[in-house]
Amino acid sequence: MRPLALAPATPASELGPLRYTGRFYLLAASIGAVAGLIASVFQLGIARVAGWYSGIVALCVSDLHLPGWLAAAALGAAMLFVAVLLLRRFAPEAAGSGIHEVEAHLDGVHPLRWRRVLPVKFVGGILALGANFTVGPEGPAVHMGGAVGRMFAEAFKVRGEHGKALVCAGAAAGLAAVFNAPLAGFLFVLEQMRRHFPLTIVSFHGLVLASLGAAVVDALFFGQGPAFPIRNYETPAVLDLTLFLAMGVLIGAGGALFNRLLMGVIGVAGRVRRRWPLLPGPCIGAATGVLFWVMPQSVGSGQTLTLDLFMHPYAWQTLLGLLALRLATTLVSYSAEAPGGIFAPMLALGALAGLLCGHLFGALLPGLVADPGVYALAAMGALFAATFRIPVTAIVLVLEITRCGSVALAMVASCLAASLAAQALGAQPMYEMLLKRLLSEPPRADGPGT
Repeated sequence: MRPLALAPATPASELGPLRYTGRFYLLAASIGAVAGLIASVFQLGIARVAGWYSGIVALCVSDLHLPGWLAAAALGAAMLFVAVLLLRRFAPEAAGSGIHEVEAHLDGVHPLRWRRVLPVKFVGGILALGANFTVGPEGPAVHMGGAVGRMFAEAFKVRGEHGKALVCAGAAAGLAAVFNAPLAGFLFVLEQMRRHFPLTIVSFHGLVLASLGAAVVDALFFGQGPAFPIRNYETPAVLDLTLFLAMGVLIGAGGALFNRLLMGVIGVAGRVRRRWPLLPGPCIGAATGVLFWVMPQSVGSGQTLTLDLFMHPYAWQTLLGLLALRLATTLVSYSAEAPGGIFAPMLALGALAGLLCGHLFGALLPGLVADPGVYALAAMGALFAATFRIPVTAIVLVLEITRCGSVALAMVASCLAASLAAQALGAQPMYEMLLKRLLSEPPRADGPGT
């Protein structure tokens, strides 16, 4: 596949170093504000459509006397059909999270067609998440943020390496806005995309400014509280750290297995789509509707479930069943081609796995074990670190979205152990695998257009 031709960067000497740097910083902050606005409206749209979804299903049951599962299945199938049709017609690259698409653009092998990606990702993501697909809003927010960065780079003729830095600033802003986590926003780009763009002190400051701008806009919409407001736990005893290390190793093995399962399911779904292009999405949408009616906690992004896990006690049998169900729905939903990320579902899976470990350790060593909620928090970061291999982002993200600084040491131990265990097992980071798969596919027939 032939890389795209990239224009050389505009020399700073043409504007003067200080003036050029100031212009770049102003653009980065503006990108952050616009990306934050889009991400905030995107989340409001998801909530509104999800409410409509529930209301229409209830209306079908009460007025039309349809079975609830049938109404939910039909509506879910219709919403996913529209989302997939939009993708296939206008912007196939808007499928999935889109983070690996941003990386492919930074490498110069794929265009970032912001005029198509922004509306298709926005509408398709609202439809998929509104229909309770087990995907998250963060992947689309990162992709749309990168598209905003590309839009500004084109509009203000910022080319080459500086143009790449603006795309990365938009990506950081997208994540910062969804989770109200500016530190995790720019750290994610530093860890995940470090091989795809040159990091300088100027581009670093641009990332920080964009993340800050997005977080400020998000706070205007949703306030400054944590994305997952839970109680602060007591600091675990030093001896408990051995259990957090052990849990990290287990989670690391689970993360390695998850990545392999995900690529396998994506491969199967791809083969089905080659024969019946529009079939998998609506079928999975219908199945999601049935599960939503029967057991709503098994589908959806997982943010509500994650909060509930910290608020109410669950029996280990229930936790195990939810873990199995959400593992299946996460794998299948992400392979369905609809716009949606995987961060929020992974956080829910990590919380479920951590609570199970807490129950297990409590049964084996009742005098040594911390509150099971601490294991849930640490496992949220550990699974994130194992699957994406970005442990620093994992630690900061969970601490930032929960504001539970008392578990920082346990979090570090679990995330480090999980990342090292996944590496020792030879597992590749998820987005590296997705990028390799993307680059191995034949060129898209719709061309590079805008």
